[in-house]
Amino acid sequence: TILDDGSARNEQTNLAWKYGIELGIYMFLGYGFQAIGLQTTTASRSGFLLYLNVKLVPFFSFFLFGKTIQQSTWISALVAFAGTALLAFDNASGGTG
Repeated sequence: TILDDGSARNEQTNLAWKYGIELGIYMFLGYGFQAIGLQTTTASRSGFLLYLNVKLVPFFSFFLFGKTIQQSTWISALVAFAGTALLAFDNASGGTG
């Protein structure tokens, strides 16, 4: 079987390390850019941008990959986006002041 073959197991381990390192780099860059961004904006706006990525998944799936998205998913993403925007920008002043 494929699990008994040491080379197949090594290949899986190498792929896991490769993809793990790649994702780690993306996470590092994301947190780094967020920390830099906090110097020029409010924490609520930073949080809005951080959690915006969850709301954008259906849009990316549709526009980049051509996946069919159910209407309920579109509505849910738009409502979540609006709710996050209301929470993030409620009484928020411009800039860091």
